[in-house]
Amino acid sequence: MRRMSQRIRIEKRSTAVDASGQETNTWEVVRRCNAYIWDRGGTQTRIGSQEIAILDTAVIIHYPREDEFPTAKMRVVYDYFDRERTLNIISVQVKDARSKELWLLCKDED
Repeated sequence: MRRMSQRIRIEKRSTAVDASGQETNTWEVVRRCNAYIWDRGGTQTRIGSQEIAILDTAVIIHYPREDEFPTAKMRVVYDYFDRERTLNIISVQVKDARSKELWLLCKDED
């Protein structure tokens, strides 16, 4: 059994219209929970003269019985060594036959 000790929040994009009629995109929290975060490795790529690391991360949570179910249009945010880390969810997988664990496969936000 994994120790899910990292506190995370799962957010989804929402659009609001301000007083002047301009649309603005914001992120709304849909769930707060504990998770096990596993940095599975990654690759490096070059964009122009800049070297960029692309890190693959699995965020493992308990299967949600309530609240909104995570999707690939959402993101995970948590504290990482005194700074906020944001991960875009790429896919969502049920990894336990008894539906006890949900794996959110993520990449660092660009």
